[in-house]
Amino acid sequence: MDTQNIATILVTAITVLGSSAAWNFYERRLKMAAQAAENADKNNHMFRDDLRERVAVLEDKLERSYKERSELQNEILKMAESLAALRVEVEFLRKENENLKKQLQLQSKGTNS
Repeated sequence: MDTQNIATILVTAITVLGSSAAWNFYERRLKMAAQAAENADKNNHMFRDDLRERVAVLEDKLERSYKERSELQNEILKMAESLAALRVEVEFLRKENENLKKQLQLQSKGTNS
């Protein structure tokens, strides 16, 4: 019986030690898997947050470009109005110049005769 008790004790000791080692192995394995999943989640969150920041920056730039475009369109409209007014003025001045030249020619003919 002594050998049977010793064998039982050895088998029990090996089982306990083996199960403890197995438990530690599976525990480490689960921790590593959890860390890997957590790291993947962190990477996904970083990517998502980065995209959100980029979208916010692009929206801001787009809004500024719309405002700038509107301001430039208003400036172009004012310049077009000024150009039209200047064309009318130039045309008026040309006609006035022609009339004055004709009057001068008539006066010079009248004084020469």
